[in-house]
Amino acid sequence: MRLPLKAIGPAAFLLAGLLSILAATLAVAVVENRSAAGIRSALAADGLNWAQVDTDGLRIFLTGVAPTESERFRALNVAGSVVDPDRLTDSMDVVDADALRPPDFTIEVLRNGDGISLIGLVPADTNREDIVAEISALTGDGTVTDMLETARHPVPKGWAEAVKFGLEALGNLPRSKISISPERVAITAISDSAAEKARLEADLARKAPRGLRLALNISAPRPVIAPFTLRFLKTETAARFDACSADSERARSRILAAAADAGAAGKITCTIGLGVPTPEWADAIVMGLAAMKELGSGSITYSDADISLVADETVSQAVFDKVVGELESNLPAVFSLNAILTPKATPETAESTVQEFRAVLTQDGRVELRGRIGD
Repeated sequence: MRLPLKAIGPAAFLLAGLLSILAATLAVAVVENRSAAGIRSALAADGLNWAQVDTDGLRIFLTGVAPTESERFRALNVAGSVVDPDRLTDSMDVVDADALRPPDFTIEVLRNGDGISLIGLVPADTNREDIVAEISALTGDGTVTDMLETARHPVPKGWAEAVKFGLEALGNLPRSKISISPERVAITAISDSAAEKARLEADLARKAPRGLRLALNISAPRPVIAPFTLRFLKTETAARFDACSADSERARSRILAAAADAGAAGKITCTIGLGVPTPEWADAIVMGLAAMKELGSGSITYSDADISLVADETVSQAVFDKVVGELESNLPAVFSLNAILTPKATPETAESTVQEFRAVLTQDGRVELRGRIGD
C-alpha cells in the first residue's frame, strides 16, 4: 500500500525524530557507561573499593559507607578528576565512630561486713566464675553478689593485670571500694590506724603494675587526745609549738595561720584528733596566739578548757593588763584564763604593779574597755 503524497512529509519527520531520540538515548547510555566505568576504575586504583557508582542520565551518584570523613572527600576528588564535578551527587555516608569505639570496661567492687558486690561491664572473654571464685578464696565465706554484665569486644590492653591487682588489694582491705579499669585502679578504704594506713599505701604503690595509674584514698580513725592540749612559746626572735591539737582540717588551718602570724616559721604541724572540749576551740586558740603576738614574749598553754598564759619579764605591766583584759573579755565562756606576768629580776627595775583599767567613749558612741579589774 502506497502512502499518499501528503503523508510522506510528516512520516519522514516522525521517522527522523524517532531516530534522533534513539541516537541520543544510545549516546547518553554510552556516556553513562563510560563515565561510570572510568570512575569505578579510578576509585579501585586508589583503594576506595567501598565507594559505589550509579548513573541516571548524565547525573552520577556516589554511594557507600566511608570509613572516615577524609575518605569520603577523597572519593569525591577522585571521581571529580574523571568527570565534571558538577555531574556528581554525593550520597555517601560515614561510619559512626562512636559505634566502633569499644565500651569502657570497669569493675566496681564494694566490700563491707555484709559481703562483696561486683558491678560493671567486662569483656565477654573474661571468666566471671574465676573472678567470683578468687574473691571468695581471698575473703573467706562472705557472700559475693555478681552483677557484672558482658560485651563482645576485644579485651583491652592492661585489663588482666588491672583486675589481678585490684582483686589482690581487696584481700587486705575488709572495708573498701575498688574501681578497676584497664588504665586505672582507684581504691577507697578505711584502715585501723595511721600506721596501718601508711603501710597499706606503701605496699599498694609498690605492687602496682607498671603503667597502671593508682589512686589511693585510705583513711584512718583519728586518735583520742586527752587532755586536748596546745602549748605555744614565743620569744622576741622566734616562736614554736611544743604541742598542738585541732579537731578538724579547718580548725588546724586556722591555728597554723595564726601561729605563722605570731612568728612561727618553717614546718609547723598540728595533730587532728578526738576529744575537743568545745566547738569553739579554734576560736580560743586564735585569740590566744594573737595575744602572744602582741605581748612579744612568753608562753600560752591550753589543757582542755583551762588556759595558762605566762608573759616574759620584758613585757610591761600596761601592755600585759591591756592584752590579758581583752583576751579574758573575748574568750568563749567555757574557757578559764590564768595569766601571770613574770616579775623583774631586781626591784629597782620593776615597773609599777598597779593594775590599770580604762574606759573610753568614742565619738560614734561606742565604749572601749581596756585593762584588768579585780574579781
